[in-house]
Amino acid sequence: MNPLKLWHHRSSLFMREILPYLKYALQSLSFSSILLIVLSSYVYDQLLGSIPPQFPTLLTASLLMLPVLAVTPILTYLQKPDIIFLLPREAELADYFRAAQRKAFWLQSLATAAGWLIVWRLIRMSDADIKSYFLLGLLMVIVLKKVLLHGKWLELHASEPRIRRILGAARWIMAGLLTYGLLKLPHLWGVLIVAGGSAVYLLAVSSLVRGERRLPWMNLIELARHHRTVLYRLLNLFIDVPSVQGRARRRPVPRRLPEWLGFRPNRAYLYLYVLVFLRSESFGILLRLTILGAVLAACSGGGVLGYVLWGFFAFITAVQLGELQRQYLHSERSYLYPLPEEQKLSSARTVRFLLHSLTLLILSAVLGAASGLWVNASILFILGAAVSYLYHRFRK
Repeated sequence: MNPLKLWHHRSSLFMREILPYLKYALQSLSFSSILLIVLSSYVYDQLLGSIPPQFPTLLTASLLMLPVLAVTPILTYLQKPDIIFLLPREAELADYFRAAQRKAFWLQSLATAAGWLIVWRLIRMSDADIKSYFLLGLLMVIVLKKVLLHGKWLELHASEPRIRRILGAARWIMAGLLTYGLLKLPHLWGVLIVAGGSAVYLLAVSSLVRGERRLPWMNLIELARHHRTVLYRLLNLFIDVPSVQGRARRRPVPRRLPEWLGFRPNRAYLYLYVLVFLRSESFGILLRLTILGAVLAACSGGGVLGYVLWGFFAFITAVQLGELQRQYLHSERSYLYPLPEEQKLSSARTVRFLLHSLTLLILSAVLGAASGLWVNASILFILGAAVSYLYHRFRK
């Protein structure tokens, strides 16, 4: 068995598995991500320009860097069958686990460097003499990331959950304290505090897991499953991933609610598609897109950018609703109930239009509140609703 070959095989297999979902997620995110980055940069500039002199800039920068440094996932791709086939050969898998740690370090180092670039402008506003500290500080936070990542790997050796929780809390505390010390103290003292604190941290972690010579494979397998689930749920925010199964949730509603809303037998599919939408991933995606669009429109101040954002999110939410009727296309219940087939498409169109109109109303209300031009926002909503009606009326 070649451990490195096994690692590269599993890593490439995992990438081929998620690549189709990642491609569609990036396609749906590309334009909105650019807008979000531009708007975030603008808001960041405005916040930096209005910071008072007594603001704790270094403490804030340390808190912003804390999750970037303390979150240290290590993806091992272990699975339950490995207990039978790989566990007996654990001594031969040192290269396999070192490859997992190397990949985690390089990917997380890029995230650490990006975080340092973002907070650097905030750090420069402090009264400390750190204008020439950029490269040295970047090197030290990457070294600290390496130390915390190694500490995380040592944590995984602990068989008791209580010890792992204690070590996890210590990792977060040390990340915050050492980052603040690095920024607050003079250059040399900051480097020394990071070096000394890292040595003490690793020594303490090693002493707590001393005697744990074998890896807890069940913990590693569960952690690999958790990392995989988290990644798929992130992708599921932007595209429906079939392998992600949402938890069943009880949503109690009054029994006579359908009658109060005017649902009758001739409106059965209308009722059906409302329930289908509320219980599907499309509801969560539409909700998140609407909230994101409302937040960005509010931050735009109601200028030209606000109207551009309104049109962009009006378009992508309409596209998101466009496939509603296909979610119930192959259900056997469609053939059990004696309901007219022609009601399907008309009911789906009605539900799509009503949901999209509600989204347009929220976006228009936020844009009107941000700009103060309620007449313009009302006209925009009316025009948008009219275009939405035509779009959903003639889309099959």
